[in-house]
Amino acid sequence: MAANDDIEQLAVHRWTGRFTEIATYRYINDLPLRGGEHALMVNWCEITITNGKTDELLYYNTFVTNHHLTNETVVPITK
Repeated sequence: MAANDDIEQLAVHRWTGRFTEIATYRYINDLPLRGGEHALMVNWCEITITNGKTDELLYYNTFVTNHHLTNETVVPITK
């Protein structure tokens, strides 16, 4: 999947009061959940949150959803 050119990416910078967090969202829609012609199609998202100054990894998670993901919807859907 990493070689897939269809993966969209969005980076959001947010001040926490102590430092800047950078939330990076990578997502793709209509991805087969498994192999085969009758595979369920899902939408996949990866969230990585890092410290903007130190690049320390603060949070990482991936998941699938049936909600359509766009730059406008990925942040509210993942909260």
